[in-house]
Amino acid sequence: MAAARRYDEDLRAIGQVLEARDISVFELKRLADNYVIQGTPEQTSSLRSKVRQWLRRLRSGSSAALLA
Repeated sequence: MAAARRYDEDLRAIGQVLEARDISVFELKRLADNYVIQGTPEQTSSLRSKVRQWLRRLRSGSSAALLA
């Protein structure tokens, strides 16, 4: 009998990352044992939020990010 895969931990981790990046509208696809997520952070008028997003992009070198 094949063991049933549990998705709760994977989805909880994905949700936490999306929340930390202020992403509420996204597309989630499952490819084999990986997930592909496409989304854009909400545009807020908060200067603090904009600076945080800018620093994140500066560190990653791109607006696209690989979530591991």
